[in-house]
Amino acid sequence: MGTAWLVVDAWFVLGLEEWGAQGRHVGIVKARIAHTDRVRATLILVLVTAVLAGLFRAYWTVLSQVLLALLAWELLVSS
Repeated sequence: MGTAWLVVDAWFVLGLEEWGAQGRHVGIVKARIAHTDRVRATLILVLVTAVLAGLFRAYWTVLSQVLLALLAWELLVSS
């Protein structure tokens, strides 16, 4: 679910916000900052979920959440 949200946010939400800015630099920068904030919030949520899953010994959930956290981290680093 988290991976799908990151993909939809990156492709559609960020793309539509940049398209809606119609070349205005300020609008594009605001859209990218908002996207970065959303990804950062997702990263924090995923890491908290991974820690909770680790406490309850749900190893497959920990693995999936850590992989999603790596994806979110890569999106943050690349933007």
